[in-house]
Amino acid sequence: MVLSYSRKSLMSVQFMCNVCAIFVVVPLFSFQEKRFLRRKTFLVYLSFVAVIMIASELETIYSIYLIQDFTLVHLVAVMGEICGVLIWSTALYQTCFKWHVWESLFTDILSLEDVAQLNTIRTKERNVLKNPNFQLLLSLMIIIALLVYERITFRGEEKKVFLFNTSYIYFFLHFILSTIIGNIALVLKNKFHDINGLLSSYEADQSTTLIKGTQKVKDLYSSMTDVVGRFNELFGPQLFLMGLHCSSQILQWSVSLVYSMFTTKDDNVNDYARLAVGIIYIFLMLIWLGITMFCCDMAVLESEEIITICYRIQLKYSVFSEAYQSIKNLLYLVTNTKIRFTAMDYYEINRSTMFDLIGTTATYFVVLIQFYDGNKKTS
Repeated sequence: MVLSYSRKSLMSVQFMCNVCAIFVVVPLFSFQEKRFLRRKTFLVYLSFVAVIMIASELETIYSIYLIQDFTLVHLVAVMGEICGVLIWSTALYQTCFKWHVWESLFTDILSLEDVAQLNTIRTKERNVLKNPNFQLLLSLMIIIALLVYERITFRGEEKKVFLFNTSYIYFFLHFILSTIIGNIALVLKNKFHDINGLLSSYEADQSTTLIKGTQKVKDLYSSMTDVVGRFNELFGPQLFLMGLHCSSQILQWSVSLVYSMFTTKDDNVNDYARLAVGIIYIFLMLIWLGITMFCCDMAVLESEEIITICYRIQLKYSVFSEAYQSIKNLLYLVTNTKIRFTAMDYYEINRSTMFDLIGTTATYFVVLIQFYDGNKKTS
């Protein structure tokens, strides 16, 4: 059963990809058959979803037009809407016009899992808590519970937690993209782990076996560099825009909090309740994006472990031996084609990226508050 596959296999994200295909952020692809399913029907469905999103955005634009007292909160909220539109538009474009890249990404990973390669396509996950599909369903339940709580708590009131209805869609889109990107990055991390294990298994063998094994590892590593390149091509723009979207949401709720602290309205209690729920939304976005970046960083660290293994094996052979030279060639390949996950080549995705994002957002927050305070004094 697909739900029982471990993260060593791309099959573990089949159910997740099917869920993402409903929101047209990935194409409908069968990992078992290694082909796209109902391609023409999916394109018609994609067009239908695009029309719905355009209509929703027109409603949001009209809502912005009706705002009479346009404050700093509204300005930051509009910035978040623009980021959300860009994320969805990019996802639609990638899904609609990058079929060959998707096919190459999935089929190359599946070929690495073949019996003749790493033989991981049938690996199972016994611990249900570590199963990616269980984690997806659990996260969906948390989101639904939060939405239900919001509807019950603020029932009958004019204001919602988010200023615009489409903001809820982009919040869920942020979750879906973080989930699929993070899990595919974990699959790639496990591929590098298996490659390292394969190279380590040749450590105690004879030099002839080591030379053949080293050549196989070189081919596998070269294939992985191509896979990571396609990963960056498909998900790099989304990661870049998701960072901007997360930053804009943090700014919106930070500015809203400051506004609520200095207002004299009678419904301050309700405002603080909305802010509390909004902060939970932002906290979830930070967790999802942070875990995604952490998964990418783990894949990079695992790919660099092969260098340590090569140096350890080299110590057992003379400098002029054929086995030593084969390891040296592998080292040359690894050091000159390092694995990098990037957001459109603007910056690398690693565990420190989230802290850099928060630090930059805090700087803009201080600037916005000074701007608000300056306007308040002049008025």
